Amino acid sequence: MNYLLFVAMWIVGGIIAAFTIVPILIIFFFSIPFTINLNKTGKMRTYKPIYHNLISVILLGAIYSVVFWLINRYLSDSALYGYLFGTAIAFLFSLGKLGRNPANIADYLENNKEYMK
Repeated sequence: MNYLLFVAMWIVGGIIAAFTIVPILIIFFFSIPFTINLNKTGKMRTYKPIYHNLISVILLGAIYSVVFWLINRYLSDSALYGYLFGTAIAFLFSLGKLGRNPANIADYLENNKEYMK
């Protein structure tokens, strides 16, 4: 039974991390530095996207933390280890998505076009 719980939480951890931890990492490694760079070169009018990003970091971090706490509090150790293993796998698969790549640039420009000059 513990193996099934481990595998189930592995999947849950991967999904939750893909929608919370990975966007947080993209914000820190791409969006904030890119916003600062655009402001320094004069292509953006404001630093507002950074404030929006920080709110996203807080909300996404809270979601991940609450799920982690619930699993740690109410389920067994094998569930917690599965969740953490799924998080680690999602993190490893996301390493190529963290920097300045065409997908991140396109998403950034689409979401922040009202702040561009």
